[in-house]
Amino acid sequence: MTVYRVLKRYQGRGNTLYQKPKGRPVSQCTEKLKVKVQKLFEKDPHLSERAAAARLGISNSYLHHIKAKLLGIKTFTRKKFPNYQKDQAARAKTACRLIVEKVAPLKSGKTIVLDDECYCAVDPNDILGRKLYSVVPGKPVDPRKKIVPKRKFFKKYLIWQAIDELGNVSKPFISTGTMNAKVYKKECIVKRLVPFINNRKILFWPDMASCHYTSEVKACLKSESIEFVEKVRNAPNVPQARPIECFWALCKREYAKRQFPAKNLRAFAQIWSKISSEVSKKHGQAIMANFRKRLWQIGKKGVYGTLDTAK
Repeated sequence: MTVYRVLKRYQGRGNTLYQKPKGRPVSQCTEKLKVKVQKLFEKDPHLSERAAAARLGISNSYLHHIKAKLLGIKTFTRKKFPNYQKDQAARAKTACRLIVEKVAPLKSGKTIVLDDECYCAVDPNDILGRKLYSVVPGKPVDPRKKIVPKRKFFKKYLIWQAIDELGNVSKPFISTGTMNAKVYKKECIVKRLVPFINNRKILFWPDMASCHYTSEVKACLKSESIEFVEKVRNAPNVPQARPIECFWALCKREYAKRQFPAKNLRAFAQIWSKISSEVSKKHGQAIMANFRKRLWQIGKKGVYGTLDTAK
């Protein structure tokens, strides 16, 4: 058979050489090409593989092979982060260091208590997040099951809650309106924060909303002997140091699992109270586990200190 194939090639083409395979010639990964790929991603870490392959004149799959297999370059998702303006980053660094080292260090025995407000959609379908559906082979699916109906202007409730560094949460205040100083003082401070503190030695760290620092609110905090972070010493725009943001996300995720929205404000309040209590018991300690460590990282390294520099 070997002799037969050699004779056939000679009769057909006039030589016994093998014919080259059709298609694009196989490229060789030289050291020079590897260096070019590495320098591209060192210079611009945001560069896509498609754009890099176009610059070097090679295929996307070949560039991925060089990048991932030969050079070991890994790709990670960029994180959402505050866009700091003017002196916000410097102020946040100073304020976080002041809180964790001087105002409420571990040796002081003070428990740091955070509070915050958020809005939650009444209809679970209006809460952001992926919604999935499954298909059984050979079975039709109702088109309405394939979509998530969205409204441009949906009904939502305002929620206020406080959380301490041990993962415990206060009773929520829920309203259809907006927050102002009068409502904040009466409903949040007097009715909910004071019983939640329960004569403990704490440092209250509110966010920098204007209604949290009016004269009547500060007078109320002082009359209740609640030590709080003054506005001039507060850290602006540091959600990475305030785990209550993670608490909101977990509560909304649980509420989004409901099939039907709450019928009214009272029903929503009962549902949210139950959800927030369960989230606190299940995830509260884990949420607040690295709270002081994050404050220390920001106080020492700046607002980007909580990020892993290796990634």
